Amino acid sequence: MLKLIKAIIFDIGGVCCTGAMEPAFQKLSQEFDFKEITNFYYQYEKEMLKGNVRAKDFCNLLSEKTNIKSEEIHNTIIQVWKNFFPVNEELVDLIKKLSNNYVVACLSNATEFDTENDRIHGFEDIFNPYLNSCDYGLIKPDKAFFYLALEQLELKADQCLFIDDNKSNIAVAKDIDFKAIQYSSNEQLKKELTKLGVKYDCYKK
Repeated sequence: MLKLIKAIIFDIGGVCCTGAMEPAFQKLSQEFDFKEITNFYYQYEKEMLKGNVRAKDFCNLLSEKTNIKSEEIHNTIIQVWKNFFPVNEELVDLIKKLSNNYVVACLSNATEFDTENDRIHGFEDIFNPYLNSCDYGLIKPDKAFFYLALEQLELKADQCLFIDDNKSNIAVAKDIDFKAIQYSSNEQLKKELTKLGVKYDCYKK
């Protein structure tokens, strides 16, 4: 059974990138002189995750509230995302090693701000397929999003290992028959990978 793993699918936020929303919003509040930025963002977050509200749309809406140019808002958000959601460098090194023997993919709930930050960090080049909610109108834990990943990978669920920090997403993945690990730290992940027989410190076969 352990030999069946052919693909390892990663979440990005909270796994491949670290950081927290609260300090990022505090910074944006200062930059825009807009104390309601947190509530304003979450008002549109779900639709941004679905891709129904694009980054440009959000910046235009926020521009009306702050009288700051939309382009300046966009650039500021991306800079804050870059600074407050840094790459988990140790894990990225591990993923690159895994790619020697497994397909490594991404299945992430992400807005266009998130995907732009991903491109800055090179995630688009690491993962294939690279699947984000805003590009497909599907949000985890919707099972359809997981099935889309299987369709793109051309694999069955029991041939895939899914890694996410969100308990609900892990539960759905297991229900579909994915192997799954709820991420909490790099060391914990390595131990769980070893238990599953996943080789992460090896050369290409």
